[in-house]
Amino acid sequence: MDVPLSEDPEEHTEASGTPGAPDPTAAEQVRVIYREVWEEFYAWEAGHTSHQISSLAARRPVRPAARRKLPDFEPSPQATLAAPGYATITVSDFEGNEEPVVASCPTIIIDTLSPHPLYEACTLSQQLIGLREDEIYSELQALRFIPYADDPTFDHAWYICLAAFEDEPLWQQKSTDPDEETIQHEAMRRLHICDGMSLAEIDKTGILPPSRVTNESGLLWRLSQRDALSWPAQRILDLPHLDVRFEPLWDDLRERLNTVWPYFCPNPSCTTAYCITHTTVNLPILPSRPQKISTEIHSQPGRPCCSECFRKAGDDLEFTEVAWAEDAVAMNNFRALLDLMPDAAPCDLAVILRKPCREIYALRCTHFPDDEIYPPEKLSHPSRLPQLSFKNEQSRDDHERFETPQPCHHEGPCTVSSGCQCYANSVHCSRNCRCSVDCRRRWPGCRCGKRGKTGRSTKPLCGVKAHNACKCVKAGRECDPDLCTCLGARDTKYKLCRNSDMQRNNPARLEIKFGTVGLGAFAAERISRNRYLGEYTGETYPIDSDHREPLRIHADRNYSFTLDKGYLIDGGPVGNETRYFNHEDTLSGNCNVEARVLFVNNSRRIGFWTSKPISVGQELFFDYGEIYWRAHRGKKISAATRTHAEESGLQNSRR
Repeated sequence: MDVPLSEDPEEHTEASGTPGAPDPTAAEQVRVIYREVWEEFYAWEAGHTSHQISSLAARRPVRPAARRKLPDFEPSPQATLAAPGYATITVSDFEGNEEPVVASCPTIIIDTLSPHPLYEACTLSQQLIGLREDEIYSELQALRFIPYADDPTFDHAWYICLAAFEDEPLWQQKSTDPDEETIQHEAMRRLHICDGMSLAEIDKTGILPPSRVTNESGLLWRLSQRDALSWPAQRILDLPHLDVRFEPLWDDLRERLNTVWPYFCPNPSCTTAYCITHTTVNLPILPSRPQKISTEIHSQPGRPCCSECFRKAGDDLEFTEVAWAEDAVAMNNFRALLDLMPDAAPCDLAVILRKPCREIYALRCTHFPDDEIYPPEKLSHPSRLPQLSFKNEQSRDDHERFETPQPCHHEGPCTVSSGCQCYANSVHCSRNCRCSVDCRRRWPGCRCGKRGKTGRSTKPLCGVKAHNACKCVKAGRECDPDLCTCLGARDTKYKLCRNSDMQRNNPARLEIKFGTVGLGAFAAERISRNRYLGEYTGETYPIDSDHREPLRIHADRNYSFTLDKGYLIDGGPVGNETRYFNHEDTLSGNCNVEARVLFVNNSRRIGFWTSKPISVGQELFFDYGEIYWRAHRGKKISAATRTHAEESGLQNSRR
């Protein structure tokens, strides 16, 4: 679009938000260069756009006039009359002077084709997709599109008012103009390279958008995500490009770690970068307090790493001369690693820093003097400690009363004085918590596979009715392979643990086809009782942020499932085959599937198991629960009413 030259380019800028009063001289300089580039660009853009549009016109080659030939057939004199089962057609040559020719062709009669019934697409996913706070906020702030826009039975005005969107619809909001960003980038480049202004000084004026905010935002980063537009004024100057990278200094190891740290999942059981399931943000890395004095580290057993290893030296190691003590980069890396691993062996640090372990030990003695290291507090004898009570030790059926807390992050033991969230909420500390691995509040795991006089048992233990003493089963948890003595998911030989199905992820084979009500799930093989069928997947988000209820009411389809007191899973837009389990009341005797909400690797997940043997081709049913049918009959039941119903202790939580 051609923009008039008289239009003020400053109206198209966004506030940089940089604190501090801008320099009037610098601001005026930015305005002059910005307007200069603005006028240069749109003076070139008008002619360039006209040329590009003209180039799209089709150019037909000039050919001598030729008579178009009729199809190669010789109509018989009888073709003017349609024979039984034949129809007549007329072939005309509009370029010649021939009379129309009438021919006959056979008539084909087919049955009326009925259109496919309406359906809503569902993206297949075998894992939960957690909507992050910024994604939920963006959905609640602005309407991205009008749902069911071509359906006159849907009350669009009611939906918009009920959702209470705070901003204008997304299509009415001002979008970023790529031409405008090209102008701003060129102005920033001339100011920085030709006039010697730093990017911080340019940002401080507030006239141009921020150049760098984080390593994934800012004008320079946005332009690096697409091909740059080349125009004459930019090519004539031939200035070097601005550096689009936004990284800490290469010699600042701690800041570099904090930069890449958020990209990795904070759940220790998940090794996926940019994880879409766990929405907990990785907490910043804080320095750790040393627990061991230097002499204790020197006396630790271990094999020497080399002939000059610190383990072979005497007690005067702390006076060893350090050759790289004046190297600022090496010392910065040393301090950063020592803050992260203060009690690590010098041999291990030597591999990372590529320095002699003798010198690393000598520097540790200086960095952490023995008289400033306080040993950890010794706890009293277990019999003298107060009994701990946890409210998250619940059965499988009352998950709706509990809310998964955020991992604790504090200094010292988990007590009321340290501000521990787990202590305040009376819940167990999890793997994600930053407290000590010896914390008394951590889940201890079960001892079902403890070795006795006759050795380890070869009979199934956890999850079997004959064995009801498993702590994990009683608490609604799957066995943790790192904590439980039954080995959990690591036991691949005997498979003694029957309480690790979701971790093993070996469901029975199912088939989706038309059933009693629409599509249903059917057994593709004989399935025994208590066999794992699969995990219920979808998008997870807070219950109080559920603005999709009007859409579910209109479509008369509800795939939301309560995960805990604060979150639900919506299997409508995203899900797997478990969303096709149809309803049967438990009292009818036809219900053959049960749902369980379990703690699995510190995450709440919903799985399905068979409650009775199932033959091949038999349809699978489970009871949706009272809350689902109450909302289904009421149609316009509010989220607050449903939340109150969940808190009242009703079992079965298919919404």
